[in-house]
Amino acid sequence: MTTDPWEFQADCVEAFVASWRARGFSPVTVENDIGLLERTLTALGRPAWDVTPEDIGALTPDFEHVYAAWARVVAAAWTAFS
Repeated sequence: MTTDPWEFQADCVEAFVASWRARGFSPVTVENDIGLLERTLTALGRPAWDVTPEDIGALTPDFEHVYAAWARVVAAAWTAFS
C-alpha cells in the first residue's frame, strides 16, 4: 500500500471501475463515467476523502450542464468507501 494520497486515490478509482465491470455495467457506461469521475476529481484538486459537500457545491455551477446530480453521487460514494 502506498502512502502517496494521489497514488492511493488512483488505486481506488481502478478498483471502483473494476467492480463496475465485474458487475456487468455496459462498457460505454463505464468509459463515460470514468471520464466524468476523472474530470470531477481533477477539478476538486484534492484527494476525494478530503472533499466536503461544500466543495461539490462550489463545482456545480461550473459543471452543472454536465453532471450536477452526478457530482453529488460521486461524493457520496467516496464518503461511503472512505
